[in-house]
Amino acid sequence: MSGLFHQGAKLQTFITRFKIYDKEQIPAFREQAEGRLQAVPDTDRQDELGQLARSFNAMAQQITGLVEGLEQKVAERTKALEEITEREQKLRESLHAELMKAGKEQRSMLPPDIEQERLALRIIYEPSMHVSGDFCGYHWLEKGDILFGYIIDVTGHGAASALQTAAINVMIQENLHAGFSLAEGMVELNKRIGSYLRDDTMVAACCFQLDFKRQELSYIAAGITEFFISSALVKGRLKTFGSFLGLSDQPEFEVLTMPIAAGDIICFYSDGIADQFVEAGSLPVNAAFDEVVEGVRNAAGIGVLRDDCTAMCIKIIM
Repeated sequence: MSGLFHQGAKLQTFITRFKIYDKEQIPAFREQAEGRLQAVPDTDRQDELGQLARSFNAMAQQITGLVEGLEQKVAERTKALEEITEREQKLRESLHAELMKAGKEQRSMLPPDIEQERLALRIIYEPSMHVSGDFCGYHWLEKGDILFGYIIDVTGHGAASALQTAAINVMIQENLHAGFSLAEGMVELNKRIGSYLRDDTMVAACCFQLDFKRQELSYIAAGITEFFISSALVKGRLKTFGSFLGLSDQPEFEVLTMPIAAGDIICFYSDGIADQFVEAGSLPVNAAFDEVVEGVRNAAGIGVLRDDCTAMCIKIIM
């Protein structure tokens, strides 16, 4: 098109030089010079103006053909892009629906809250996305005298992490059926995870037992850095130690114990909540159980912007 404007400029010079003021031809030339490609009249003339008119008409036909070809190609590519966009949108909608379904299935696998004469237990579960790399659960052992509980925290918060979490959950169930102690179960879990997960995957876990006959809490941590307790002996965030699962053939795990009594409040949680406590402060140590649960829930609501958040809050009633 720039060539056309250049020719228009030459035309203006030509008109000025020869002082041609043809009322039919000059407007047509100007229309072409301004990009409106209409045929120039009097192309049968044998003078220089007729030759210029024929040249301009040929150029106009070529440009018109080029523009029409480009418009067709643009229309074809636009249609193709629309079809690709439509397919991609349907795929995104399908994936979103599948993730929503998987998230509901994952949540349905969580055990219910507990409200009984020995304890009250509340589960807080907030995936950062539709599915979570966190999970928690509990089982009654020794005919209901011991409550075994656990929290799993796998790096990431998407479909791959959720699948890995489900696999680890199965491993924990198998360890329970095998009758392993807390220490034996964590060592076995470490061994199996080391051969199962990718090198870039980090797995943290915490397992505990509440023995109501002995009135004792036992716990073991692997990558979970802390939990909260409010009791006569300990108040506040209690640090835990233990390497992530699957990183070493000789991991450092230790089972620790402490007495429990009626009125004690204990909260185990994943890193999404622990990180929030580091930034915004911990829970009140002398608060009622419902206040503590609400504090953990609020921390999960903020921490979920960056990570999955899971917690098990327990009040000992005895």
